[in-house]
Amino acid sequence: MIIVQLDMVNSTEIVKNLHYQIGHTGLKTFFISEIKKYVTTALETLPNIKPQFENNTGDGYILVFQNDEAEFVYDFVKKFCELIDQRNSPDTRSWWFRVGAAKDDQININDIKLRVGMGFQRVKELETAAIPGWFFVDNSTHRCFPNDIQNKFSQKDYKHKSNQMKRAWACQMMFSDDLNSDHNIDYTTLQLFLKAGDWQKADLETSEVMRQIWLAHNKNGFSCTDLCTIDRLWVKYSSGRFGFSVQKRIWESVNRDYEKFGNRVGWKKSWWNNIGEITDWWSNKGWITNNDVILNTEAPAGHLPLGHVNVSINNYWTWLGGQSYRINGNGAESGVAIYGYFLSTLSNCNL
Repeated sequence: MIIVQLDMVNSTEIVKNLHYQIGHTGLKTFFISEIKKYVTTALETLPNIKPQFENNTGDGYILVFQNDEAEFVYDFVKKFCELIDQRNSPDTRSWWFRVGAAKDDQININDIKLRVGMGFQRVKELETAAIPGWFFVDNSTHRCFPNDIQNKFSQKDYKHKSNQMKRAWACQMMFSDDLNSDHNIDYTTLQLFLKAGDWQKADLETSEVMRQIWLAHNKNGFSCTDLCTIDRLWVKYSSGRFGFSVQKRIWESVNRDYEKFGNRVGWKKSWWNNIGEITDWWSNKGWITNNDVILNTEAPAGHLPLGHVNVSINNYWTWLGGQSYRINGNGAESGVAIYGYFLSTLSNCNL
């Protein structure tokens, strides 16, 4: 059996906004009926395929298909995501989903009804690890796909809750741009720079919109809605290479060690250059400056955005992802430790 799990991203924020409009009881009914509507419509496009099991999870959905229906599993997910993309008009608060799929040949009908077994554990792990708008599947599911569908997937690393690094097959399924903002911030300029692949201007524009969010949030953190918008734009136009959610996964994969994180994302320099001369490593404590930033997709995963935003966190003025300086002027210190604090808070935004 192939188990598919859909889960809405940032549902807490969406719930918070809808709660005032339709109340708790109406909210539960709304999510169940709305998500089921899109699932049902997507299933109706499949030729005589009926899942062995399907069930709403409140802000998501679980379905179980036969192994020989793997091709239609992909078609279902693709159609479901297309329907959500179409729903996400500029006049509505956009919905985004993470999707996972795992194969379990040992599962029986009682396990399915109770949602127990290794397959359900694996699919939850994959769905949680998935980038918003992406479909993560295990090796067994990937092998069940026809070759043309297999070729649409690429391998991506993620961190298991046991701190082990694992790898999944991943494919982007949602493409519409969500430019929602809790503070009426305009993201069209950032969108245009990212579409054009102008990584330098996109990075600087990210700094500017982050500054606006910080000020609009009364200098006390950042709006999850806005952070999700920025992240989705970076993830989409870099094909999953850049973005806050990419950086967060790397940060967690190195157990929140900012030195290791800096090495992984390419924000650290070596002591020696390629001709054996000592570099300015000591003056910058090993961290790159603006001149060292790699502004193309050959950069390590998570290299961008740097987000040079001057904000006060724990008595520092910091460039998120670059240098930071104590407010009292006692000299430069690595801003990556503080950036790690920022990344750690992204769990609250379900990134």
